[in-house]
Amino acid sequence: MVAEKETLSLNKCPDKMPKRTKLLAQQPLPVHQPHALVSEGFTVKAMMKNSVVRGPPAAGAFKERPTKPTAFRKFYERGDFPIALEHDSKGNKIAWKVSQAAVAVTRARLEADLHAETITAPTFF
Repeated sequence: MVAEKETLSLNKCPDKMPKRTKLLAQQPLPVHQPHALVSEGFTVKAMMKNSVVRGPPAAGAFKERPTKPTAFRKFYERGDFPIALEHDSKGNKIAWKVSQAAVAVTRARLEADLHAETITAPTFF
């Protein structure tokens, strides 16, 4: 016969059981009291005993700011450009509203008009 070793269990030894501690309720942060001195941060008054430091003002970094209308936006919404944005799952692409041949012809006409206009300097003598 093999003699079984008797192991100590936590139930048999209550002094070995971990002590349970009661959780204390968290104390609220100090609130501005009427007799406390309210001061700005990083001043001599902020280091005084009964002083409460006022927080910084809101910077407004996440406040919505409307965009200003630009000439490009006006022309694009009016439809003056022969392009549009094509929204795709891979990203945004430029979609042409007219054929590439029509764009080439229009560009050639504009370049011809620019070369046809000659600006001469006025003569004063």
